[in-house]
Amino acid sequence: MTDSLNIGKTWTVTVPAGSGRTIGQNMWQYSVFPMSTAPSIMYPCDKLSSMNDAQLMNFDFGTTQFLDSSTNIMYQVMPMMKQWMAQQAELYQKIMENLHSSSKVTVENSDNKDNVDGTKVIKESQINSVLNKIAADPANKDRFNGEITITNKDGKEEKTTLLRRLIQLSKEYQEAPDTAEISEENYKLLWDIAGKYAKTGELSTDDYKTLLEIAKNPGGPGAYKKPEEKPKTKATPMTDIANYKKTDVEYKNAVTNIAANYKQALFGLGTKYAPLQSATDSITADNIIEVYDEFNRKYGVNEGETLIESIYNDFDDWTNSWYGITGSAATFTAIHDKLAERAQNHIEKYGDKDGNLKKALANFNAQFESINDDNYDSKKDSIKKMFADMINAIKTAEAATIAEEKAQKEE
Repeated sequence: MTDSLNIGKTWTVTVPAGSGRTIGQNMWQYSVFPMSTAPSIMYPCDKLSSMNDAQLMNFDFGTTQFLDSSTNIMYQVMPMMKQWMAQQAELYQKIMENLHSSSKVTVENSDNKDNVDGTKVIKESQINSVLNKIAADPANKDRFNGEITITNKDGKEEKTTLLRRLIQLSKEYQEAPDTAEISEENYKLLWDIAGKYAKTGELSTDDYKTLLEIAKNPGGPGAYKKPEEKPKTKATPMTDIANYKKTDVEYKNAVTNIAANYKQALFGLGTKYAPLQSATDSITADNIIEVYDEFNRKYGVNEGETLIESIYNDFDDWTNSWYGITGSAATFTAIHDKLAERAQNHIEKYGDKDGNLKKALANFNAQFESINDDNYDSKKDSIKKMFADMINAIKTAEAATIAEEKAQKEE
């Protein structure tokens, strides 16, 4: 059954009964989910109205989401905006107060702050530029650009200017503080004086004198140091000690007996611990090298091994053998200590002009400390060499001292 609707007097539109929306119906009333399957005025249930209502629901849902998200964002942004506005107001207030109290406003940043004493904290890289500004100041121009005489790191006197000298010292310290001519303390003084000038634009007489003293006596590890004057006379010249060892019968007998005890202990079947201990207890700083040479000359040459090799070959371990018998550590340590003592005594009494003996001693100590149970079996050659190198270094130093004493005597 159909209903007819006359539109004007020309057209007639025929639609299924019960279809479409009733005129005057609330357009926000959805008909997507009808309460019953039968069409009605509230729920017409046609396809067109259902599609329309679905789109209407999507729009309604999206709009609600947008409004909710906008509200959440505002809740987060508003406190930050209030805080920013408060900071701007505080900054504005400070600027106005400074303008009111002084005609000059200082803008402070992270690189230029004041110390407690009022001096300016400047960057390390700014020290040299500040020194140039001090030298350009008419009040300081002559003092900073006039010639001064300094002693350079080679110990020679040379002429330069205070400005050039201070900049040179500053750059050296910034690049290599451990070897610079200027000390850390004097570098900090230079820093402080530059900071005060950066703040006040003035250089006091005391500060100028301090800078002049730093230029002439920088005091760092790389600065020239006058060599210590050696005593004109020695209590016991090295020449006299060498002659005594060649001629004194008691001394020569002691060396011979110690070498013989080492031979008895180390040659033959097994190690004889009584003579080994006797020999080790009898060595001293004054005879250890002589005992080493005596053993090698009399016994080692026949066996093809030095005293050090003989000790090594008699022990399987560094500390303890499988049977609990003391290893070679005690014997080698005693010899090491006597050699180290002899080297140190020579350095303290006769000096070490080229530094070679001190360097050899440091290397000897470091190598000896590296020996342990884990690496002992593989260290025979290195142990032999480390002792031989130390003995040769001592002999070389003693020979040089004897030669120097001879030259002094001839003068």
